[in-house]
Amino acid sequence: MLLGDWIVFLLLELVGLCARIFLGHVIVAGARAGDELDLETGGFGHGSCSLKAILGPLTGETYDDLDVRNGMTATTEFLRVMRGDVDDTERRRVRLALEQYCSRDTESLLWIISALHKLVAA
Repeated sequence: MLLGDWIVFLLLELVGLCARIFLGHVIVAGARAGDELDLETGGFGHGSCSLKAILGPLTGETYDDLDVRNGMTATTEFLRVMRGDVDDTERRRVRLALEQYCSRDTESLLWIISALHKLVAA
């Protein structure tokens, strides 16, 4: 993997991390950390407030159509490519899958913020 590719990936991960931290603060405001928004009652119950945990209930969107669907797989694939254990074709395939995953993270944040705006306006 080229140095530029590596830098872009790390920047995307950093942006995603910052956005998740911000979103986490927004979602748990007034609730205990680790509680999940209940869309039926508008309250919070025990659960996760991870991006993927709230994406479906708030927006109906998922990561199910992607080759990389979670952070652990993204990290594993990234490290596999960085170690050089793959040929160029596989490196390109993994890069595309990671770009799609990072893109979905960004889209998800926008979708969630939009859904939260709609909840507040209701």
